[in-house]
Amino acid sequence: MGCVCVRPLALNEAKVEVRIQFKDVSQGIFKDISRNELVLRIQPSEAVYLKMNAKAPGLYTRALPTEMDLTYKRRFSDNKIPEAYEALILDALKGDHSNFVRHDELDVAWKVRAPNVK
Repeated sequence: MGCVCVRPLALNEAKVEVRIQFKDVSQGIFKDISRNELVLRIQPSEAVYLKMNAKAPGLYTRALPTEMDLTYKRRFSDNKIPEAYEALILDALKGDHSNFVRHDELDVAWKVRAPNVK
């Protein structure tokens, strides 16, 4: 199963998401159906959803576009979902350094990426 990554588009709204469109089906019982697509939305309103074609119930051979949707704010509506920086600041206050780069790692990264920069 191959996939095609869609290039970013210029939009009027600020959002971060990864869209993976699966290849068209070259043969089969359904004609003129849209591509299946997996979407990972990072910001705003975190979500993971799969747009896919499903056979309509019944005796007819017809595909309908449908979505499997996991939007975090709807699924976890009873929980407070912190913003990204809220979680990082809380980790820093707790002394949890797992999301931060150590100074020696940063020094090595700069030496590898830009050896002539001082």
